[in-house]
Amino acid sequence: MADYGGMTLTGRQLRETASDLFELENGGGMKHLAITYRQPYAGHPVINQAVTLCESFLEYPMVAGLVELSHHNIDEGTFVYPTGQVWMLTEVLRKYRDVGQVLGLRAALEMCYVAGNILREAAENGSFQGVYAHGDLAPSRICLNSDGQVQLIGYGLPQVEIHVHREDESQVIDVNSLHYCPPERLEGNLEDVDADFYALVLVAIEMITGKPLYDGPLDKVKEMVAMSQGPQMLLKLKKLIPPKTMDMFRRALIYDPDRRFTSAEDFLDEVRAVLDEEGDGKSLSEIVERMAGKKTTARGRGKPTRKVVTAASTTAFTTDQLKAMAEAMEEEEEEEEAPKPEKRWGKVARKRGKEEEEEEEEEAKPARRGRRTAAKKEEEEAKPARRGRRTATKEEKEEAKPTRGRRPSAASAKSEEAEAEAEAEAEPTRRRRPTKDDDGEAKPTRRRRPAAKDD
Repeated sequence: MADYGGMTLTGRQLRETASDLFELENGGGMKHLAITYRQPYAGHPVINQAVTLCESFLEYPMVAGLVELSHHNIDEGTFVYPTGQVWMLTEVLRKYRDVGQVLGLRAALEMCYVAGNILREAAENGSFQGVYAHGDLAPSRICLNSDGQVQLIGYGLPQVEIHVHREDESQVIDVNSLHYCPPERLEGNLEDVDADFYALVLVAIEMITGKPLYDGPLDKVKEMVAMSQGPQMLLKLKKLIPPKTMDMFRRALIYDPDRRFTSAEDFLDEVRAVLDEEGDGKSLSEIVERMAGKKTTARGRGKPTRKVVTAASTTAFTTDQLKAMAEAMEEEEEEEEAPKPEKRWGKVARKRGKEEEEEEEEEAKPARRGRRTAAKKEEEEAKPARRGRRTATKEEKEEAKPTRGRRPSAASAKSEEAEAEAEAEAEPTRRRRPTKDDDGEAKPTRRRRPAAKDD
């Protein structure tokens, strides 16, 4: 029996051309997916070399949506990923195909955008350890959880059957192995994120049309891939794919990787643009709701939801725990989003430095006083005000003045007048030039002797 790290099989499995996928469950009820290669591919040197080279990155990728490798046995060809409860995109495509339906344009573009971001970040982080691409991107490696979030598994594991066929063409391969194979892999050239985008677009086309673009007998499909006939074949699907989306798909399927997109950001910007302009149909979240048997309309509105899903980070939590955490986070976001009063002129103010904004915030905050500060302030208020000498003298003079009471006597009035005259005489007067009037006033009047009376 294969080594699954002590986990048990749930009975759910999916058969591929070179491997099988099994659903596992650990003691805590957490679901896992295991990729198990069959003979003669299990333990192949190309797998051993790839995993040994980037083992630490595969176990700790630090990329949201890229599921880490939690357990593996290279000799047995077993690789286990803690995905939680998910649907593989292969299962979703088959279920819709069985009822004669397709997933649609919007779901395909959403998948391209979200999975493309995961692949871009994974290529950037993995390049430091020598892994530049997924190596075997297909619907079986793309998973959707109960919220429609995208997860990728099997990153860094090569498409071993293509390597075996390239080394020995007598080893016949299944035609399904070529449905998402880029020409550089078939020729044995180095792959980077452009090869992942090539495979990603082929998956998206199948989501829109319901069948692979490269379909038919083995020899014919092999020629299609080698000659990269995808751009010409897409012209037959004009009724199903809008013009701008068509141009983006055709560019991604060009034979020469250097002529596809200048960068990963260029590809993702193009996907986002056509998603906003031409993305019609059901979203990935609605697809998953239908898979789970839920209604696909928003509450109270009767309209389908139109949110763009994001990459899901994987952790060892159960579904109930993740739901509880999500509800708690939503409550916190509602509290944080409560309306706050804005400062006057806040909207029209120019951008200011960070230091000025911090000073204003500090001024707006009420003064914070501790117990010691409050007690000290009360003691100071209780103390009498400290007076200076001048203040004390002035106050003593004011106190020395008699209060206004009954009418003063004549003697006291005379004494007050005498004091006032003495003070006036004591004050120095300003000398001025004497005038004629002054002379007249200064000269004493001559008293005339009274005339003698006649007896």
